[in-house]
Amino acid sequence: MIYTNKGKYMTLLPLKTVEEYLDPTKFLRVHKSYLVAISKIESIENNELSIQNQLIPISCNMRERMIGGVVKDKLLSK
Repeated sequence: MIYTNKGKYMTLLPLKTVEEYLDPTKFLRVHKSYLVAISKIESIENNELSIQNQLIPISCNMRERMIGGVVKDKLLSK
């Protein structure tokens, strides 16, 4: 399922394929089942991030890359 500001969309594409279509400076893989828009991340706590009151798990393997991407994005946007 793909969630956007305009609604949600069902896709049969593997997440890996969806990830290839997205800008890696704007989207991050945070878990084997989740891709997120960096600009939508509201908070990061322990092994979860929050987007519009939804908690999304962060895998141990993706944590450092994800935090680096978020920090870089937030610093560049200022």
